[in-house]
Amino acid sequence: MSKSHWSKRKERGASWGLSFMLTMYKLMGPRVTAWFLYPVIGYFYLTSKQSKQASRDYLARISPHQQLSSFKHFMCFGHAALDKVSVWCGLINQQHLKSYGNADVLKMLERGQGGVFLCAHLGNIEICRALSDVLPGLKINALVFTKNAVKFNNMLAKIAPTANLNLIQLDNVGPDTAIMLAEKIAAGEFIAIMADRTSTQVPERSIGAPFLGETAYFPQGPFILASLLKCPVFSLFCQRIDQHFEINAQLLSPKLVLRRQQRQQDLAIAVGHYAEQLEIAARKTPYQWFNFFNFWQKTP
Repeated sequence: MSKSHWSKRKERGASWGLSFMLTMYKLMGPRVTAWFLYPVIGYFYLTSKQSKQASRDYLARISPHQQLSSFKHFMCFGHAALDKVSVWCGLINQQHLKSYGNADVLKMLERGQGGVFLCAHLGNIEICRALSDVLPGLKINALVFTKNAVKFNNMLAKIAPTANLNLIQLDNVGPDTAIMLAEKIAAGEFIAIMADRTSTQVPERSIGAPFLGETAYFPQGPFILASLLKCPVFSLFCQRIDQHFEINAQLLSPKLVLRRQQRQQDLAIAVGHYAEQLEIAARKTPYQWFNFFNFWQKTP
């Protein structure tokens, strides 16, 4: 398996595949487009040796005594992409939710208080972002660091031009960034950060935590940023359960504090709590894990 950082992996035609699927969606709708997933995903499955091996490795870890289908894993990724488009087009709404939020989040909304959501490439966080338009008091701003995420959202905007994507694109995080995010939280808004992939800018700034039986490496940045914002921090996952979506927010810390003398220890504890919640979610819907690289590889 490749030892390169996940962000260095080539897209290998992903752009044309994504563009084709979104064009089909716009012309023919979700049901017809779903049939075209088979040749498109089939192509990537047959030609993506490293991603396929990463899928098999992950599935073997999550269910060592059961043979799970790597192709089904790929197909779920394709269906999740269609769900993202559907929700922004208004075809997925509150009626499709099995549950959302928890008592802590709802109390914060009532008080007009903001916070940080630590998310992952698991399930479909787009559901939460899109439904923030219809849930009173909830506004989620998503931080994106990679060109791939920006490219997808630019394509998505062509399909659903009225959608309020609430994206904040960052190349790096500095004092001005922290001030801007703090102002949004003070206004009662939420910041969503992906916390399951090491940094594209400084990949060596990672910290290990047990995950599916072995140490995996998570980025320090989202947890450090959350501590600077001095607000409640939650893990947030949205997973498809049959024809519904289950949104689950769990309080990780009322205010994440990283003490000067115990900074690494405090970081390790915070990352460990997040990794525990991520493992629970991954075991619940194994095929909805969308990190197709060696997740347990330590960054050189």
